[in-house]
Amino acid sequence: MLDLGLSVDEVDFEEFSYAEVSWGDPKCGLRFHFLSVLDYQEYVDRGTLPAAAINCDRVTAVVDGSTSHIAIGNDREPAANYTLEFDLFVIHRPLGWLGLVALPLLSVASFIAVIALLRKTLVDLLRRPPLQQERK
Repeated sequence: MLDLGLSVDEVDFEEFSYAEVSWGDPKCGLRFHFLSVLDYQEYVDRGTLPAAAINCDRVTAVVDGSTSHIAIGNDREPAANYTLEFDLFVIHRPLGWLGLVALPLLSVASFIAVIALLRKTLVDLLRRPPLQQERK
């Protein structure tokens, strides 16, 4: 149950890459804000919140893994009930480090290929006989 006003709770999404959140039974007057550490610090310092990620008009959202707090606003009625469904996802890139090795190798190979093409073109131009002008 959710009392009137704004309630802020800590969540732990650090292990996950992102979450898909859906609200099956939307009730106008409830709104959900997902806060990163910086958003939460701004809320504590200034009392400002980012736009609501979920409300009665928008019932799904994708939330990244940097979410540290959820702020729930209830302007509807005392003791409102709600249910949010979280589908949490983890994305691993076990071979991503290969890109760190492949990029410099690809760059060097491209540079060598361009130099070889320019050299071949220049040699072909120098070996070609000069153009003869026609005399009238």
